[in-house]
Amino acid sequence: MNEVDVCVVGGGPGGFAVGIALAERNRSVMLLDPAPHEAWIPGYGTWDDDLDRLLVREEADFIRSTMAHHHLWSKALVQTDTQGTVRLDRSYIRFNSARLHAAYLERALQAGVEVRAGTVSALGEWSGSHQPVITATGTVHAKVVIDATGRGLPETRALLAPGPEPGVQVAYGQRVRVEGHPWSPGEMVLMDWRRLRDPYPDAGDCEQTPTFLYALPFSETDIFVEETVLTSRPTTPIEACRSRLETRLRQLDIHPLEVHEEENCFIPMGGPIPRIEESRFACLPFGAAAGFVHPATGYSLLQSIRLAPAVADAIVDGWSVTDGLGVVRAAWNIIWPEEARRNRALYAYGQELLIGLPLHAMQRFYDAFFAAGEQPGSETGLWRGYMADSLPTTDVARLMARVFLAADNPTRLRLARGGTHSNHRALLGALLGV
Repeated sequence: MNEVDVCVVGGGPGGFAVGIALAERNRSVMLLDPAPHEAWIPGYGTWDDDLDRLLVREEADFIRSTMAHHHLWSKALVQTDTQGTVRLDRSYIRFNSARLHAAYLERALQAGVEVRAGTVSALGEWSGSHQPVITATGTVHAKVVIDATGRGLPETRALLAPGPEPGVQVAYGQRVRVEGHPWSPGEMVLMDWRRLRDPYPDAGDCEQTPTFLYALPFSETDIFVEETVLTSRPTTPIEACRSRLETRLRQLDIHPLEVHEEENCFIPMGGPIPRIEESRFACLPFGAAAGFVHPATGYSLLQSIRLAPAVADAIVDGWSVTDGLGVVRAAWNIIWPEEARRNRALYAYGQELLIGLPLHAMQRFYDAFFAAGEQPGSETGLWRGYMADSLPTTDVARLMARVFLAADNPTRLRLARGGTHSNHRALLGALLGV
């Protein structure tokens, strides 16, 4: 019989990070994933200064030790028809996913994590001391299970409160060889919201379902370009993003010679978090399964890495005073303290307002967002903390109010009308803790 202290289900960055943290605290850890030795497919990115600002030194140093394999741009561009080009003086990193995965895999093995290929069929009944994990090749008995699968195990999804489907971020991207491109060395495009002049017939209504370009120039002839719907409900077809990307490249006079990679992304944004207090299993959701995906940006990588050491400490400390069910609830309170829940309610409320916002209003919104967050004084850089989920609730609310006041009157009216009665009620309940 396989017995371990912790069974981590899922071999993405969050699963490896929390598994390593537990193994480095002298706990026996098994990590199960269908293909744990295969490179990660998503192209992860983050702001350079967030590594040192959000992560403990050991984790920041570990990621920086792999930087020779990643790419860094010194400035990020935001482009709209209304404001033109705004240059954000902030460095952005695009990770080499294969190299980052290899580094985490090596560190996990050195820490003593048992990395095993396998698929979980179900969780068995909690025995009072161990949580059975049923796989195709047998059963693993763990004191605690960590669900780092992304989508969530069925037992985790059963804990989600009923409600509307979350908005979905949809993106289609390509890494292509080109003859040339319009961007300067050291600059990446965070968001290009400029209007498409000649969309393909199957690209959909660009005004009513706006998209933006995200572009990473690796060299004069090697670029990654991606057309993204920030959030939509119902989900925008990926074909619309593909058609708009082709149109966008033509408009920028970029002519692909060869496609090296393709990327299709569907990221649920927002939605309820699991109600752990109702769980009958010693299973802790972590990463995207725990609601780490930022409802307004789609970011989650650094949140998983940031919380892994604290969650590992909570699990180790909890074993001295309670059983697996109690350990899971204690760790959940580390993941979702009251302020984090309030912030998430504000982010989700903002996301709901953006769903269905037409292109001209979306451009005005982002003009105001970056302008309001970069004004001199104590509030400089609020947008940075907002995107990293590192602001106190008062600053989140302050930034949202400043964006509203900085927007033009038509955009304010659309934002004011955007919230439904149930949306307002859900926000109020979350802020009051009811």
